[in-house]
Amino acid sequence: MCPAPGESWSWDREGLELYLRTGYAFWGVTPIKGVRILMPDEVLRRDSLGKLIVAHEPELWKQPEESTCLSESAIFDLLRARLEDWRAGLNGREVCLPLSGGLDSRILAALYPDAGELRARSYDVTEDPATGKERLGAAWVAERLGLDWRAVPLGGFHHYLPDLWKLFGLSSHFHGMYHVEFYRTLLAGGDRAGPLLSGLIGDAPATYRTPDVIEGPRDLLKLSLSHRMDASAALTSEAGVSRRLEQYFEAYRAYWSDERFQTLWRIRLKMVLLNYLWAVPASLGYEPYCPFTERELFLAMLALPEDRRLERRWQLEWLERRGLIDAPRGSARNTLNLRAQQILPLPRLDFEALRNLYPIEALRKTASVMDAAAAYRFEPGEAFHQSYGTALTLLPLQTWVQSRMADFTTH
Repeated sequence: MCPAPGESWSWDREGLELYLRTGYAFWGVTPIKGVRILMPDEVLRRDSLGKLIVAHEPELWKQPEESTCLSESAIFDLLRARLEDWRAGLNGREVCLPLSGGLDSRILAALYPDAGELRARSYDVTEDPATGKERLGAAWVAERLGLDWRAVPLGGFHHYLPDLWKLFGLSSHFHGMYHVEFYRTLLAGGDRAGPLLSGLIGDAPATYRTPDVIEGPRDLLKLSLSHRMDASAALTSEAGVSRRLEQYFEAYRAYWSDERFQTLWRIRLKMVLLNYLWAVPASLGYEPYCPFTERELFLAMLALPEDRRLERRWQLEWLERRGLIDAPRGSARNTLNLRAQQILPLPRLDFEALRNLYPIEALRKTASVMDAAAAYRFEPGEAFHQSYGTALTLLPLQTWVQSRMADFTTH
């Protein structure tokens, strides 16, 4: 629990550095001292006196007997059964399916027992609807499966930063703005909040990923999978190694080189950030169901041979047999963030609030790039992407400091 207004607090320097380097509360610590997040091998229990304690549970990786190896066809049958069980409790209600044109939502749509109950909805990160990869792919899939489908335009999502702060606070950078605008637009356009079927993390166990080289504690930062949506660019690489990274590197030294072990931990750590995919719609009245997060299904997919998971061959062949593989190719270039900065610029960085948290010259550079983007003097590219990720990471810290400063002056 975060300190209440008026309570004393201080920065956790270890948690702050990990947050800046990854864009979210990484490895169980947060930027606020005394506020923690459970690790993948931890659970909350009560002791004999009823006091809550943090206990370690056997790591999933050390329980392979619980991950029964299934054939590819058996995995699809298991997923179909999970969907049928979930649908049985919906009493025929319509189901919202965010359809990206990617493989996970496509497979869910193909396996769903009654396509007539699905309401497929999409958005794209490219402004031009005629070229956007996500929109073109989703439209093609929807036509092939006979789905009720529509896409909604986005661009005003900076307006919803307060929604994200209320939901996630300092646990992550301002991620999920697209989804707040997406679902609010759907509801305003006549859709009803109700059951929602999500392909969340379906790609992780389904895909073979070349293992990261983990030779020391600092290498564990590679598991953050931040896609550069962080504030690491201005941080020196010589900073001290986190004590927690040292402890966990030693505890699982024998496992870090294993690709499946890396995948399992990467996803379980990043759920601090990825949970926005169900938390945002749930906050608006939807009832999300994410079958790929279920343990049995996730581990069964992860246990498939590497050559079948390579480039998701096992799923691509399944889709090809059903005529669902040749979706049109479009542009995946993200121009939406720049467009949003031009429509409604992000709040300006407060140098006074952030001066003890981030290098001042890096703050000035980031602010300069964001100002230029808002004034239509910038094109989407590496400099904007880096500055945008930095700003989204710093703004929750700024919001926290400003709220505490306001509380101090009030009292």
